[in-house]
Amino acid sequence: MSVSHIIILQYETATVTVAKLEKFEAGKSGWYYQGCDQCTKRVTHKDGKFLCYANHETQKHVPRYKLEVHVVDSNHKAIFIFWDSDYAKLIGKSTNNLKTELVEAGEDDPLKFPYPLDSMLNKDLEIRIVYQPKYGRLVVVGFRYGEDSIKNLRDQFPT
Repeated sequence: MSVSHIIILQYETATVTVAKLEKFEAGKSGWYYQGCDQCTKRVTHKDGKFLCYANHETQKHVPRYKLEVHVVDSNHKAIFIFWDSDYAKLIGKSTNNLKTELVEAGEDDPLKFPYPLDSMLNKDLEIRIVYQPKYGRLVVVGFRYGEDSIKNLRDQFPT
């Protein structure tokens, strides 16, 4: 389904599209957030401990990817949200490894997108998403990268 068709849907919908990752959108927390070590929820620091929104209490937090990426298909654009495991698969590095490399290089600003994240920009992906019209979000739940996969999908759904 094209991005232009997806963004006018009225109900939460899971679908597949082919789109090019164009650029990053700097969200409130940047390219990563501090997550729980027991689940994927964000943690807050309270009384010397970290507490996530699922009420897990922990002594440490784990950095996790949350990337808002502008995607384009033809002339239509939208912002897709890539979560931790999907973007780690895309670039081959965990958030923790990338953050450690940046700290060692003297850079730790979450609002500055590191170069390794750029490796997937300007490439077409077959992206499985869930569109949540209530929140206006397009959440990535999987992807495939490769010309054969993309060609097969485009052949099934001509424009």
